[in-house]
Amino acid sequence: MPQQNYLDELAPAFTPLLAIKEASRCLFCHDAPCSQACPAQTDPGKFIRSIFFR
Repeated sequence: MPQQNYLDELAPAFTPLLAIKEASRCLFCHDAPCSQACPAQTDPGKFIRSIFFR
């Protein structure tokens, strides 16, 4: 079995165009469940809005 590096990406990163396309799916909820459930304690909604309204 080949050795795996734990720093290898599991999935390729989004291209800028794909990131904008994915950000357009956001519903911009007032009390966003993605922000409440984020294990990194960040604000995904704010991040998504910064991509979408770039």
